[in-house]
Amino acid sequence: MTNNFHIYRSSAGSGKTYTLALSFIALALKGGQYGKVDYYRKILAITFTNKAASEMKERVLFYFDCLSKKKDVDGILYWLKNNTNLSNNIIFQNAQLIYKHILHNYTDLSILTIDKFTYKIVRNFAADLGLSNNFDLEIDNDKIIQASVALLLSKVSSNGGDLSNVLVNFAVQKAQDGKSSNIERDLEIFAKEILKEDISQYTKGKILTIASCMEVKQGLESDKDDLESQVAYLADKVVKFFNINHLTKSHFKSGTFYNHFIQKLSSDNDTKWRPTDTLLKNIENDDWYSKGSDQSIKDLVD
Repeated sequence: MTNNFHIYRSSAGSGKTYTLALSFIALALKGGQYGKVDYYRKILAITFTNKAASEMKERVLFYFDCLSKKKDVDGILYWLKNNTNLSNNIIFQNAQLIYKHILHNYTDLSILTIDKFTYKIVRNFAADLGLSNNFDLEIDNDKIIQASVALLLSKVSSNGGDLSNVLVNFAVQKAQDGKSSNIERDLEIFAKEILKEDISQYTKGKILTIASCMEVKQGLESDKDDLESQVAYLADKVVKFFNINHLTKSHFKSGTFYNHFIQKLSSDNDTKWRPTDTLLKNIENDDWYSKGSDQSIKDLVD
């Protein structure tokens, strides 16, 4: 039994396109041997990127062109003879017929990306799938997102409703935070996140309603309020400890540890609460005061 399944493993730039292009040509030539000059129509080559598909198609056409002119380039004639058992004359003769047929039926040369292949299948079975015959497929996420966001915003109504209330409240909240009330860009960024493959582990294949999303939002806001209260409580304890023990900014190296509790954690801007890299490094190295500090300061801090 002939094994028709072959795997080519190689690193980048080692000749995969060369081998695959010649494999395509070899199959077409074998079909041409039996008078099937259009046998290439029965061959499907699928790639992942448009660039790879374009490179392979160009290579196939270039080699067919050379062979139709009885020219040997890149050692293709030797490779084809070994893999087809055809003579030089048969290879040249069939290549000339096949190449001419391809040029007159270029769209039948099936070297394409997996996206375009799937599109062709859906197009052919559009009626069975209940789709309009003139449907179009867009695979550019940015174009899909922009159109979807525009459609979403067009559904905002003065009569209210979950969707309208959520979007209006979001715009108002942004304005109150001192940011632009234009939410279009925010919605586009959010849409890019939910189109990522790993989002499924959170949605578990379910369609989330606006109401369920609002429940999640309320839960997160409640958790945030609790966290802010805990941070404020702990920061206040540290400040009281500083005051009781007469610890000031000058007791600590560059004053970073002291300033973090006195200034940053007391700020309404929670983005300032994150410790700086310098502070984290000092804590990790147990480095609290300058080497030149008085011994009394070192003893107090220790």
